[in-house]
Amino acid sequence: MSCNLVFQSFSAFSSGIIYGLLIKSYSDNPSLAIAEKDNWKKYDEEVFAHPDSVGKCGFISVVNNEPVGFASWDPRNRPEFAIIGHNCVLPVHRGKGYGKAQVKEILKRLKAEGFVKVKVSTGADEFFLPARKMYESCGFKETSRSKHPTLSGFEIVCFEATL
Repeated sequence: MSCNLVFQSFSAFSSGIIYGLLIKSYSDNPSLAIAEKDNWKKYDEEVFAHPDSVGKCGFISVVNNEPVGFASWDPRNRPEFAIIGHNCVLPVHRGKGYGKAQVKEILKRLKAEGFVKVKVSTGADEFFLPARKMYESCGFKETSRSKHPTLSGFEIVCFEATL
């Protein structure tokens, strides 16, 4: 992993950055990108429309002034647990430890906020195998698998970690 990785507030960027990072990050999984693009666009809009709530629950990962990915979380289930939301790294930057660094940064921030438990989910298919391995390497344990509520044929793997 590059020593130059920094985590910058969403507010340092303009609306559209999150949507663009998600579209590029899932370019190798076009069926998911097509199914989720409207949700991703809405999430991007929410982050920038509400900088003091949604906009404070994430960051853009930057190397040498270039965005390489981003991560987010949802603290609304306080105090029981927080949920890691989007966590993506652009394909050209994968395999460098940035995704794991993002998760570790989220866990550090959530622990500082007093959370004890963190949940995350990802896909069960081969595309998401690196993500599943990365979550496990960060201390997450698989808790369940289920069908996605709206995406036909898409299985979700749920994980939990104790801080």
